[in-house]
Amino acid sequence: MAISKIKKIKIISSQENKDKLVDFFQDRGLIQVTSTEEFPTLQTISVSTSDLREKLENIREILEFSRKLKKDLGKVSLTEEEFKDLVKEFNYSEFLKKVREIKIQIGDLNSLKIKLEENYRYLSVWKNLDLSLEYLLPTLYTESLLGLIPRKKFPKFLKEINTLKNYWKKINEDRKNIYILIVYLVSDKEELFSLLKRFNFDFVGLPYKKGKICDILRSIEEEIRGLDEKLISLEESLDELAGEIPKLMAVYDYLLNVKKSLDIQGNFRKTTSSVLIEGWIRERDIAYLKRDLELNFKETAVFVSEPLSKEKVPVALENRRPFRPFEVVTNLYGAPLYGWIDPTPFLAIFFVLSFALCLGDAGYGILLATISYFALKKFRLGKTTKKLFQLFLICGLSTVITGAITGAWFGNLLDRNLFLKSIKDRILLFDPLRQPLNFLFLALGLGFFQVLFGIFLRFSKELKNRMYFEAFFKELPSILIQVSLLFLLFALFKILPSKILIFSFVTLSLSFFLFIFYQFKAQKEFIFKIFWSVYGIYGIIAGNFLADILSFCRIFALGLTTSLLATAINEVYFILPVLFRTILIPAFILVHLLNLGINLLGVYVHTSRLQYLEFFTKFFESQEEIFKPFRREFEFVQLEKGG
Repeated sequence: MAISKIKKIKIISSQENKDKLVDFFQDRGLIQVTSTEEFPTLQTISVSTSDLREKLENIREILEFSRKLKKDLGKVSLTEEEFKDLVKEFNYSEFLKKVREIKIQIGDLNSLKIKLEENYRYLSVWKNLDLSLEYLLPTLYTESLLGLIPRKKFPKFLKEINTLKNYWKKINEDRKNIYILIVYLVSDKEELFSLLKRFNFDFVGLPYKKGKICDILRSIEEEIRGLDEKLISLEESLDELAGEIPKLMAVYDYLLNVKKSLDIQGNFRKTTSSVLIEGWIRERDIAYLKRDLELNFKETAVFVSEPLSKEKVPVALENRRPFRPFEVVTNLYGAPLYGWIDPTPFLAIFFVLSFALCLGDAGYGILLATISYFALKKFRLGKTTKKLFQLFLICGLSTVITGAITGAWFGNLLDRNLFLKSIKDRILLFDPLRQPLNFLFLALGLGFFQVLFGIFLRFSKELKNRMYFEAFFKELPSILIQVSLLFLLFALFKILPSKILIFSFVTLSLSFFLFIFYQFKAQKEFIFKIFWSVYGIYGIIAGNFLADILSFCRIFALGLTTSLLATAINEVYFILPVLFRTILIPAFILVHLLNLGINLLGVYVHTSRLQYLEFFTKFFESQEEIFKPFRREFEFVQLEKGG
């Protein structure tokens, strides 16, 4: 339930063991290899991976091409032995050559098809031109042109063009333009063109010079049909090769890991006879690694040390199984600072409570838990996606409990059956729709406790790190101020006896004094001593006590929204005649699922926001460096245990 303790490790072995050590570390996945600056006189190992990079790019290109053609690129399940045999036997170069040839042909045919379709659309507006295009070619005395003129200018254009010696014909029209053919004398060209310019005439040049438009269009249709047949034939050829795609995916993963193993060697240092490998390792893995190295490599020495204070140590979260799904939420915000607090186990409790109250419907909780369980059992999910569905499973089950005690089962659906309603009422603690203030105070109470707990976490960590001045003169006054203000409010509203007022005022005064004393010691300039004293107290009262706690009102709003929408769906459905209700059962279920989906998105976003802005800001300190051990990684292959 904390951040893993990380140690620095140095491994020295003979040069002849180098390649075997790389495979060993990649298989075990325990060490994050780093480049060492401690021994600048030692040589680095230079390895070129440009050839591998090119091969990977070529394979990736073909795999992306397959994805565009809607070929399934899901995970390939293989045992270790099957994976090795496949990589060894599959002639991927020949396969790439075949697919690339088909890809080029498909690309060429699609380009030609697009061009023909553009020509077809371009010519379609001239299909009424019942004249062979050869007749439009210029002669000694006449020329012709095609074009379009704005519809609104056409009446005035007619009056003026008829004063010239020419022949014109309207070929087509649409909402904006009139399409016309004009045949004119060469001697009148200058005068005609001046007229056309004034009326914004748009000249059109056809891509064909012979034949009738209608015949050309039929010819294009036939060409497109021919191209479609060829494309279908090529896609059928690809379908025949589709069985080899999983093999290509396995080769990609193999080559990717080979490249990683070569890249990592750039961090090694060497002498003529030995090699030095340096990196980070979790403390819990040291004994296992040493024992494994001793069994496999006789001439190898291992040195483990504590990280230096100036070094940036990578962070690895180490949580118990129930809390691991909530690492998704933590990691989205950022990795915690090494040696500081991992918020995951604390976050998990508050996240589940906030989520369950926000969704707040037992029926929707059952649906969410069922869908999450089904996804976890039936699909091969990535590490992060798996954790997300585990989180939804836990939150769904928690929502069943909160929904039951607040009486929400798909809104008010159970109220329509007296027996089910009687069972629901026995479990019911309070109804947020009838007692909204109870629900509001519950949300604000949760907010107050979570904000206060966040400050307490920082207080306890500062005590552990022997930062006593910050703990007792900054964090403790902040806690006391908020508790005193709460007691003060309770006393004013006669929830607590009036005697508590004196206690609250004394505690507030003492807390203000301690906090001001801290600022006067921490700040150097007098103006900053005054400013941070006033602003700091203002921040505790207006920020922590008011703004942050009031932000938890969103739990109240979201909880009511989910239940009200579900109830509205029921009311609309049950107002219908029985026959219509029977027919619309699938639609009724679908609308409830849609309501769950919409509210689930809002609930997840707002619950996460409460953790990030109202909780993490009280104690969380982040860093960018995450522990990434050197290991085999697979994008397309799912390795399974077995022969």
